Amino acid sequence: MPPSFPMGHGFPKIQSLIFQYLPLATPWMYPLLFCGMIVEGDILLFVVGFLTSLGYFDLPLIAVTLWAGNVCGDALWYALGVHVARHHQHRRIVGWIHRIAEPFDHHLHDQW
Repeated sequence: MPPSFPMGHGFPKIQSLIFQYLPLATPWMYPLLFCGMIVEGDILLFVVGFLTSLGYFDLPLIAVTLWAGNVCGDALWYALGVHVARHHQHRRIVGWIHRIAEPFDHHLHDQW
């Protein structure tokens, strides 16, 4: 059983609920974390690493799960980008993305 945390004035009660019910959801967490890595991997990786250090997950199993989700996510997003770039009907979306990303590109170029 993972260690319990003392709840002081700065901790809301929701934290105690999360740590109380997290062990009950553990069997379902592996498939959910696989899907979560496809959508948003970086933040999830740090949170799961922290929870694994507390003993909520089996390290080898969660490492394989997160790695597989990350690889599948990268392949999926790459395939989506290739699909959008090839079809002319998506040119408006591509132009919109370039218009949003352009200020960030200029900022990064100026910083380096």
